[in-house]
Amino acid sequence: MPMEALRRSHTVSSFEPFTLLSAPSQATGHIGLVATASTTFDEPFHIARGVASLDHLSNGRAGWNIVTTSNPDAALNFGREAQMPHGERYARAREFFDVVTGPWDGWADDAFIHNAESGCTP
Repeated sequence: MPMEALRRSHTVSSFEPFTLLSAPSQATGHIGLVATASTTFDEPFHIARGVASLDHLSNGRAGWNIVTTSNPDAALNFGREAQMPHGERYARAREFFDVVTGPWDGWADDAFIHNAESGCTP
């Protein structure tokens, strides 16, 4: 990014979104909290953990705005010489989504939780 654009940008000094949204998750109770996370350079485990953590902290109000990174200079931040082609980025995003969301359906919506203290079911 050109230096002049960096001077005007809030993104160079902003918090990672899952961390940032944990604060309003404690001060609100009825709004959804959606973080933008790219599938281009991150790994599915990290995004899954961020979404799951925010979902837990917010009592089920977390969302994920899925994006791919198109800025060719971003590749340099991750030790790559060039940005991956458009089609490759989107193929990665489709697979990334499946990997992240697969475990979310690992149990039925009506599954019960055992109470660790009493040993009983609700």
